[in-house]
Amino acid sequence: MMLSYEDDKLEIERRYQAVCKKHNLSFEQHNVYLPNRVDSPDKPIQIFDLEGSQPNPTLFARGLSDNLIERDIGLLIIDPLSSINPADENSNSAMARVIRELGSIARQADCAVLLVHHTRKTGKNKRVKGNADISRGAKALTDGCRAVKTLSTMTVAEAKPRSIDPKTAASYV
Repeated sequence: MMLSYEDDKLEIERRYQAVCKKHNLSFEQHNVYLPNRVDSPDKPIQIFDLEGSQPNPTLFARGLSDNLIERDIGLLIIDPLSSINPADENSNSAMARVIRELGSIARQADCAVLLVHHTRKTGKNKRVKGNADISRGAKALTDGCRAVKTLSTMTVAEAKPRSIDPKTAASYV
């Protein structure tokens, strides 16, 4: 299941079909589920709302693990994290609560959760690749995750040994 707040359903399906084609997989055989709000399809489904300064699971969040189990979904992708959480992302207590709730959903549904999160702004000389501390917001976010990966575009120096045209290096991660 993918909860995407930056791309629409057609764009996500287009990308997924391209991945399936590239790897000789059948798009129809995969259980791709992209939920929309019935009342406002253009608005994101909220997993958390605020009570004071702390995030609390919404009704959708409380039923999410059942939905994942019912559909036999093994991966929940949330892109980006900031769209499901109205709390201050710099608050360690708020982010720890978000991560705990998502961990609970994962355990109940026996699935993995992939959170897409943005990095803070960096200068040209900052180390980005492989640096979990480049993540925006509270340290509790990265501390609460089992694994944290950073994505960055390929450099010309990285493209050469892979026989990739240096002009197209930036289109690879």
